[in-house]
Amino acid sequence: MTGNLFDAARIRPLAEPARAASALRDTVRVLPELAGPSGVEPGEGCWRLAWLRAAGTWRSALITIRRRPTPHAPWIAYARWGEDQQAGWVIVDDSLRLIDPAADTAPHHGERSR
Repeated sequence: MTGNLFDAARIRPLAEPARAASALRDTVRVLPELAGPSGVEPGEGCWRLAWLRAAGTWRSALITIRRRPTPHAPWIAYARWGEDQQAGWVIVDDSLRLIDPAADTAPHHGERSR
């Protein structure tokens, strides 16, 4: 294999979510006991980037599981975030924003917009 897989010219930061009144609070953590049984059921596993609000600022996060413990409960997600690699179950609401890579239409460095 020739060439370098890492291209520093194509790396760019993602814009933080726009401020919304409902997103000014931090993400709510869920007790592990309320998240349901351990393990991943079919359809729960994912590997999604997200913005998570913690300690008053947006932090990049990685979501690895999403589930709804009961039909009337809110959706929850298992997230990892921060430089100190915090992890836990959080409620999926406006304080947790999944990043949709298909919606990222900003031109890359050295590319023209379409």
